[in-house]
Amino acid sequence: MRILIADGHRLFLKGIAKALDGTDVEVVAQTHDGRAVPPLVNELRPHAALLDLQLPGLDGIACLELLRKRYPDVKTVLLAASDEDRHVWAAAAGGAYGYILKSIDSAEFASALRRALESPVFEVLGRRTDDRSRGAREAGLTERQVTILGGVARGLSNRAIARELWVTEQTVKFHLTEIFKKLGVHNRTQAARAAYGLGVVASPLFDAA
Repeated sequence: MRILIADGHRLFLKGIAKALDGTDVEVVAQTHDGRAVPPLVNELRPHAALLDLQLPGLDGIACLELLRKRYPDVKTVLLAASDEDRHVWAAAAGGAYGYILKSIDSAEFASALRRALESPVFEVLGRRTDDRSRGAREAGLTERQVTILGGVARGLSNRAIARELWVTEQTVKFHLTEIFKKLGVHNRTQAARAAYGLGVVASPLFDAA
């Protein structure tokens, strides 16, 4: 996976590059100016672009809309300091594949990026566990069960969830049985709806295609 990253803060650019070092993601270009994004994409043709919402020169939403028109094959993910509804909706409506909060732990960044690029739905990633799963904890779910429930809500199969978490499908099935019991639901659709209600995933979710 070849990716371009654009962020208004040079130190954050370095941090992203470091977080992706050693993964299968190759950073082919870095820029702190939104105006440089379109020509760089035209020249290098990366598979994806990671854009700061508050890019100087040309902000992330404007870049996103331009790239979707000129280079629709380039998958775009937004980076932002907050998850204000208006920004999230603008990113989703503009065709972003995901929305990653800058508060995310650096150790989780690479997996969050892969999740955004591979998931069939738009999702806000990087919310603090306390905010994301307060309702889920009140329902008696463990942190691992919250993560698995989030995968169900994103439409992932047991195999895909197991792949993300590096566990067996049998382990996922075991946790799902416990999740269904704790939530009082009988199938994945009901579990997904419960996930929205508990705040485990952003709602509504958008088709990333």
